[in-house]
Formats: sequence, C-alpha cells, structure tokens
Amino acid sequence: MFGPIALLGEKQREGFADEIGIVTDMYYMQTEFDPDQVLTVNLGMEDGAPLRKYIRHRTRLTCTPFNRLEARRIWGAGSPIELFLMQGLLQRGHSPTLQMLLYDDGSTYPCLYHLWAESNANTPGFITESDFFFPEQRVAVFCDSTRHHRSRKAAKKDYAINDRLAAAGFTPVRVPGSLIVRDIDSAVAMVCEALE
Repeated sequence: MFGPIALLGEKQREGFADEIGIVTDMYYMQTEFDPDQVLTVNLGMEDGAPLRKYIRHRTRLTCTPFNRLEARRIWGAGSPIELFLMQGLLQRGHSPTLQMLLYDDGSTYPCLYHLWAESNANTPGFITESDFFFPEQRVAVFCDSTRHHRSRKAAKKDYAINDRLAAAGFTPVRVPGSLIVRDIDSAVAMVCEALE
C-alpha cells in the first residue's frame, strides 16, 4: 500500500505502509496463518541476513495469534517511564521521534520494532538507540531506569556512550526513571533545557 504515512513525531510523507490489517469473517485476528502468505514490504534494507531477520521477526511480532489477552509492546515508548515522559513532553508542545539509532558519523535511522537495532548492533559506527530523539536540535533522550542504570558498571558504560554521542554531534540527556516517577515536571524540564 502506498500513500501518506506518519509515525508519532514525524511529518507526513509519501511511502509504503509497513503493514495493513484486513478484517476477515468479522474476526480481527486469524487463529492461524501461513508465514509464506504474509506480504512484506522492503523498507530500504539490502537483500541478505538482516532483511531476512527483519521479515521473520516482523511476521512473528505482527501475525502470531494471541494466546492470552494482555497488553504488549508493538512499537515506540514501551516502558511506563517512557510513556510518562512522552506525555509530559507532548503537553509542553514537544513531539520527539521514538526509538532512533545513532551512529559515530552523526547519521540516524529509525528503529522499527527494534529490528534494525538488532541487525545493526554489530555494524561499525553504531553507538546506541535513544528512547526519544529531536532531529533539529540533535538531542537524544534516554529514560534511565534504576533497574538497568544503577550499577557502577552501567554508569561507566553510559558515560562512554555519552562521550561518543557528543563526539558525533549529539546532545545526550539522561533522565533518571526515579525523577520521572517522583517529579515529572522536573524530568520534562531537563529535556526542555537541552532543547533550548
């Protein structure tokens, strides 16, 4: 399907939709499917292992029938702290791009379903994936949960990533998850200050 498309935080553009749902027999999701019958659209990746990995993962993610009814992340802000910070930024009129891959040469690529992150994690020049990204200001925002960013080893890794981002022309902003939960206004202010 070709037409105007836009993800949260993006301007509308012409392109191919990554997926389209079809209602059959009044059911929203088939109970089983044949992977060979799933139509896939190449979003610009070259033929090879990364593309095959993308197609397999996307098919499994979007076409596997539900076994139980529960919320599951499809794309974008997937943790509560990311959702809270996103809401706070939107209330202040800021609409970042979600899940952006950042490279040493200053280039950026959107991370669809984390597939490109997985495929590009070993690509030379890959630095990290930001939770939110503001392209005009080149500000990369990270929601640092206590669970994954508390240890000395994690802090050392985060500092090294920050140094690489700064060298590539990005401004990293690490917002502690505890601050997002405790004082969302202060957390949003950290991002707004970087944007100014």
